[in-house]
Amino acid sequence: MSDGVRYFRVRNFERFQHYRDRSPPWIKLYNTVLEDYHYTRLPDAARSHVVAIWLLASRTSNRIPMDASWVQAAIKATGPVDLELLEKQGFIVVEQSASEAPANRSGHRTERESRGEREQTRAARAVFTPPSLEEVRVFVAAEKLNVDPETFVSHFKSNGWKVGGKAPMKDWQAACHTWSSRKGKEQPPAVRPEPRGLI
Repeated sequence: MSDGVRYFRVRNFERFQHYRDRSPPWIKLYNTVLEDYHYTRLPDAARSHVVAIWLLASRTSNRIPMDASWVQAAIKATGPVDLELLEKQGFIVVEQSASEAPANRSGHRTERESRGEREQTRAARAVFTPPSLEEVRVFVAAEKLNVDPETFVSHFKSNGWKVGGKAPMKDWQAACHTWSSRKGKEQPPAVRPEPRGLI
């Protein structure tokens, strides 16, 4: 049963919160956000609201009431929060209410509509965004992995971000862990005796 409240979520929140089964008291925030065109075009107050909303999303499982005054109080903002601007610029996505959902004449979604939505969700999840060198550096340092970030990024950039040179990469963090575990198992190269010359 619906409580009549509309909700929104932060777009691409998994970039800020890579833990799926727990909610740590922090989020990942990369300095590359300063290079994001849409972020830099926001007014100063809206930029700080975006970061505070990212923090709020980590506390609410990325499901936040579409209520500007509630959000303002929750993020402790001193001025109004313009959720419409953040939606228009693509920082948040408003959930579709049941009354707005496409329906057939009987008021129920058709199997075809439901299947189409599932396919869109699956396709959205399957889109891989390659990390920046800085993202890899921060991740490797935070996880204390035995991986050279420059080598990792160069390797995967050169092969089109494919795993084993064939399959498209889905999770670069998992690939970092794999590289680190393999590096720990490597044996030092065998030392060959120097060939003796004729005396």
